[in-house]
Amino acid sequence: MLNVLETAREFRIPVTFASTSVYRGDSPGPVAEDGPRNERSLYVAQKLYAEACLRSYALMFGLSGCSLRIFNVYGAEGAPFQIIPRIRHAIRNQTGIQLTGDGGQIRDFIHVQDVAEAVVRTVGTRLEGEAYNVGTGRGTSMLELIRLAEKVTGVHIPLEMVPAKGEEARYLVANPTRSDMGLGFRATTKLEDGLRAILT
Repeated sequence: MLNVLETAREFRIPVTFASTSVYRGDSPGPVAEDGPRNERSLYVAQKLYAEACLRSYALMFGLSGCSLRIFNVYGAEGAPFQIIPRIRHAIRNQTGIQLTGDGGQIRDFIHVQDVAEAVVRTVGTRLEGEAYNVGTGRGTSMLELIRLAEKVTGVHIPLEMVPAKGEEARYLVANPTRSDMGLGFRATTKLEDGLRAILT
């Protein structure tokens, strides 16, 4: 990250850093950028380090840039371990799907086109290293997601509930106020519409 920032400083190139949802996720409701962080994840620690470096370069050298804390992004493609690609696989192959715990884990699913729009909003905007949540502000549980997929496809998806393998955040929903105010960004794709485009 430091090499990227040093090059950006030298050539005066703005930096938009794709970060992640860094939050602890133990309290219901949308979380703002100053919410409690997940300190038990090295992945999160690395993202926060990169965010801090970007913020320092912005303050020390006037580098324009920001960090986008992207929540659960989905689209036509995705890693096979992610929930929506797993749902698509189950529908196409007429198989079931495993959910960990009770399936009540709540996530903020944001369409990739909305994420792209958030990135576009940073272009040409003078930024000072701030972090912005990129999410919809609406939470959906894993069980609700399955039922919504069944609704848009008309296909029943058998479920198998299995124990969680480790700690898992219960609630990860973005408070989008800062990105709305600072970037003029709000997600517009409804989850039902996004799922219909992917699954049917």
